[in-house]
Amino acid sequence: VAAQLNEFAMFQNNIFDLERTHSKIKLQYEEDLARYRREFESRGIPLPPPAHVSAADPRMPRPGAGTGGGGGGAGSGSSASGAGGGGGMGGPGFPDGVPPPLLSSAGPGSPPNPYGRSGGADSGGPSGPPSGGFFGAGQGGVGKGSKAQQSMHHSQHNSPHPMSAQQQQQQQQAPPPQQHPMQQVQHQPIQHHVSGVCELDPDQLPPVWKKEGADWVVAYNPQSPSLQKSRLGVDLVHSFEHGSVVCCVKFSNDGKFLATGCNRSAQIFDMTTGTKTSLIDETTPKDGDLYIRSVCFDPTARQLATGAEDRVIRVWDIARRKVKWTLKGHDQDIYSLDWSKDGRVIVSGSGDKTVKVWDVETGECIRTISNPEDVGPGMKEAGVTSVAVSPTYSRCIATGSLDEMVRVWDIRTGQLLERFEGHRNSVYSVAFSPDGRSIVSGSLDKTLKIWDLSFPTLTYLARQDERERSLGPAAASQIIDFDTVNSTMSRHTLAGHKDFVLSVAFAGGDASLGRWVVSGSKDRTVTFWDARRAGPGRGGGDLGSVAQFMLQGHKNSVISVALAPVGGLFATGSGDWRARVW
Repeated sequence: VAAQLNEFAMFQNNIFDLERTHSKIKLQYEEDLARYRREFESRGIPLPPPAHVSAADPRMPRPGAGTGGGGGGAGSGSSASGAGGGGGMGGPGFPDGVPPPLLSSAGPGSPPNPYGRSGGADSGGPSGPPSGGFFGAGQGGVGKGSKAQQSMHHSQHNSPHPMSAQQQQQQQQAPPPQQHPMQQVQHQPIQHHVSGVCELDPDQLPPVWKKEGADWVVAYNPQSPSLQKSRLGVDLVHSFEHGSVVCCVKFSNDGKFLATGCNRSAQIFDMTTGTKTSLIDETTPKDGDLYIRSVCFDPTARQLATGAEDRVIRVWDIARRKVKWTLKGHDQDIYSLDWSKDGRVIVSGSGDKTVKVWDVETGECIRTISNPEDVGPGMKEAGVTSVAVSPTYSRCIATGSLDEMVRVWDIRTGQLLERFEGHRNSVYSVAFSPDGRSIVSGSLDKTLKIWDLSFPTLTYLARQDERERSLGPAAASQIIDFDTVNSTMSRHTLAGHKDFVLSVAFAGGDASLGRWVVSGSKDRTVTFWDARRAGPGRGGGDLGSVAQFMLQGHKNSVISVALAPVGGLFATGSGDWRARVW
């Protein structure tokens, strides 16, 4: 049986190689067309409407409108390299599949590894992680696994997590999934109005418009009026070495502490002194990996919640370094956590397609919200990759999913309030604006989008909030009729990353960085955008003036970004085993 499975896996990988080669050529062709179209539009030359292009293979990221050309990782390389080509950089616990959010049962609908090397440009280098570890050149393996383990990982090209022999056999013998009737509905074509493009290249800028450190460089945008007024400068404040991939970074509400998640531990760093506090659950099995995929502070910064690949949420008393609660109930890995601003609940998102709401006082799950099975283009799974609680209404959350959707929910009633459809590949990160009226989303289509909550949704939230204040908590869970708002038009579509956008964030309301948006990508860069500016077709302006600056400060994928609510700091976590504060 094992020999037959291996033969089948080799045959399957050969097919995937052919499909990726085809998709790579197609992707480059479409990106070139988009780039030429942008150039003509910027010069005022009218163009005919684009010809119809068939949908891309569900295994491949569909090209984002207006994305820059260059070596996108999608579709290049062999099956052993995931999406990135060259030396595929598998993430923690998901060597050749999609980390962190894709399900192990996702099957052929899985997009390629977004943490893989971008465009074959990254060789790890002497400052990167050891060659036998994560993201090492030519490696897709977990930790310092054996060649046999890596071979097994390569045969699981579309699975983000290593599978046992029994799981592999079950997956191969399982019949193909039946398509839900609603999933056969043809969705209307979505128009992408690119309103901002980042095409900054440090090598092409004069010295006055860039700043270089020992191993980092910032390229400032000469076309940005906002940047010229703010005279923003970027410097490296802290560089924290870790023993593994840094999966997540998150500031406390007062900006005094930064939490990070890596293999088997969460770290808390004092932003003034740089001192570190490690949180390690000694009761967990010592064999194997246990990556912390998400961290979040409570509003007082006295507690920290961590979500790990063992499907357990741990709530820590930071001062005592002890676990206060272990919250169990998810059937898949936990990919995202957020703590409500009133401190009452923790919200978690998982690959099991659910969002769970946990009472902090009792440790109980008080609500489970499931992503609809009958909504979304194609056959993509609806695993929840990201959750964010509104800073204005604690009952309101946003979620990003593998099915390319951004959804807005009322967690008191479980109602779906709004659904944003417009990305052309899985959504990996969502975040609210400081006023709670807008959401930014980052996607494997290499773009980030800014969405505005509709008037009906904002009115509903305000009325429900008023009812709860006047009638008491019992009124909070009473369902009021509300028709879900469906939107396909974003306020901004920001393009220019050469690879998957893995993390996005808004600046806090009191942050000196203003209401800017930051994005981190598999292309190893971080870009700051002025979300208040608009490009052609959305109020005038220059497409190239929206990006403020681009930072190259890591030797590997930028997996997580966070902006301090106060103090003008931002943090980055990377596959190069470093978390940095700027």
